[in-house]
Formats: sequence, C-alpha cells, structure tokens
Amino acid sequence: MKTLKHVIDTQARRCYRDDPQSPFLIVTSLPPSFPKEFESDTNRRFTANLQEKILVIETMAKPSHALMAYDLMQPIQRQTDGMGLHNELHGVHPFKVESMTGNWVREGDGGFMRINILDWPIVAIEIGLSETESKLATDAQGRLEVEGSWTEAVIMVKIDRRTPRITVKRWEHDMPPFRPQTRQYNPIGSVMETVIVTHEMGVMKVQQLLDHTLRKDLRQSQTGARRERYRAEQR
Repeated sequence: MKTLKHVIDTQARRCYRDDPQSPFLIVTSLPPSFPKEFESDTNRRFTANLQEKILVIETMAKPSHALMAYDLMQPIQRQTDGMGLHNELHGVHPFKVESMTGNWVREGDGGFMRINILDWPIVAIEIGLSETESKLATDAQGRLEVEGSWTEAVIMVKIDRRTPRITVKRWEHDMPPFRPQTRQYNPIGSVMETVIVTHEMGVMKVQQLLDHTLRKDLRQSQTGARRERYRAEQR
C-alpha cells in the first residue's frame, strides 16, 4: 500500500506541473486491506470494484502551496538525515496548531517537529499565494509569539502571481535592545533574512542563499521549554 500511495502522490505532482497529464490511475489486484487503509484519505477520489479487484483513482492534486511546501521540505529532510537528526526531527505536511487558550488556531503547509513534541513544529513553512505581505507577517509573528508555541523559526514564501518573483523570509525570535528584560519580557518575531528569486529572459536569479541551521532550532527549543516552565513557576 505504501507503494500505491507513492505512485498516487507522484502522479498528483505531475498533474500539478503539467496540465496535459491524466489525473486518473487504474489499479488491478487490490489488496484486501485497501478499504481500511484508504477510508480516512480525503485528498483523493476513487471508484473500486472489490469483486474484480479493480480501482480507478482520481489523483486529486493538492493545493499548489502544499505541493511547493512538500518540494521545499525534501532537500531539508535529506540534509536533516545527513546530519543524523532523523531520530530527533519529524517532517509534517500539513499540520494544525492551537494556542494554550484556544483562541488562536492556524494550519501550516509544512514543517519539522521534535519527535517528543508533536503539537507544534520547531520550524514552520508557509506558502503564500493570495495572502498579502501583512497577513503573512501577522501569521509568522503569531506562530512564534502565541502562548504555548514551540516554534523557533518560520519560513514564509510569498509567490507573486503577476510576475515571476518569489520572496522567502526567515522569521525568528528577536530581542530588540531597546526593550527592558523583565520577568514578563518575551522576544518578538522578526524577519532575520530575506531571499528574493526572480526569473527573467529564461534566467533564474537568486539574491542569496537562505542560511538556516536546524541544530540551532533544536537547542533553542530546549531553551524554550525551560522558558515555559519558568513562566509557569512565576504565575
């Protein structure tokens, strides 16, 4: 079944990149476990003849922002595995987070969570197609600052539909020097790096490379856990 799901996901991505690709797959020799393993999958449509063991699947292409988040996560995942962090980090796409009070709820396109903390990603990835810059900024700050958040970094990707331009911003916690550090002092979410990608006359130009270290996020997430415990003790 894992092979079948991989084939479906591959065809969905092909349909996303190439309109003439057929979204339909015909599968024969269905395994007995098929109905149970696919009953919770809401991203695909299929028609099955269980007696004949034949299945016709319409590979519902995921939203373009989710597909881009998936493509962005793959090289990061390979680097993570190469760093020996596969036992500490788990890639997720998509995901949903909620503040401790329950009045702030957001979905994310992708990210990486600690194996022992699967409620919040330490790195969140969000793809913006129709959202404004201010909306993306508000979301990034919320993911970093809301009570109960374990997120240490947010990678926001803004895609300009009118021109071939992609803006990538890395948000992290920042402690401005003009703010006094008190017991109630909390760092704020700020843009730490911006990368602009353009495509002109067949040439893709990248302003600079995104510099991000997952090991640092792991260390900071441990510090964040201590910070949350300290806050609780002060209440």
